Amino acid sequence: FTQFSAIQNPESDGRPPGPVSDGILLAKLRPGQGIELEALAVKGVGKDHAKFSPVATAFYRLLPEVEIVGEVLDEDADKLVKDGDPGLFGTEPCGKGHRRAVVLDA
Repeated sequence: FTQFSAIQNPESDGRPPGPVSDGILLAKLRPGQGIELEALAVKGVGKDHAKFSPVATAFYRLLPEVEIVGEVLDEDADKLVKDGDPGLFGTEPCGKGHRRAVVLDA
């Protein structure tokens, strides 16, 4: 494994890797959202293997982290379970006949 920096690439002008133009939108994020990226770059030519062809396949997978940051109780908890993604939220008793919303599968 060799880690290269932007300084080693004479075409980068010392800039970190990124889009060629600021007008290129990579992703739209809501407040508090971020992107975690792991990437591995290997230099090759299409003559050696098709994976080095200029036309490549990209993929991603969603790994959301869901947490409830405040107390959601009773009727609001039931509404969250009913209206939320199936199997994601549930309720648990929290004393004196009250119910609290919880994340079941995060």
